[in-house]
Amino acid sequence: MNIKAKFVVESTKHYSQGFAEVVLQARRETSLPEDKQFAEATPTGSITMSVTKKAVIDAFVPGSIWYLDFTPAPDGTSPYHV
Repeated sequence: MNIKAKFVVESTKHYSQGFAEVVLQARRETSLPEDKQFAEATPTGSITMSVTKKAVIDAFVPGSIWYLDFTPAPDGTSPYHV
């Protein structure tokens, strides 16, 4: 099963070591029909990521909205997906 969710960048915290911590929150807005569908049918919660590539850090602007696709991946011990 593949799962698609819609998240919004809540914050981006830059560190002097050259990376950033990006926090995404599930989009819970229901004023748009698509957003209402995502709010009712997909996971809720937050994701915190450490990002080192500058172009990626720059893309995660607070308030920007992103789709996340969760697709099963092989576990590394089998050529088959779980």
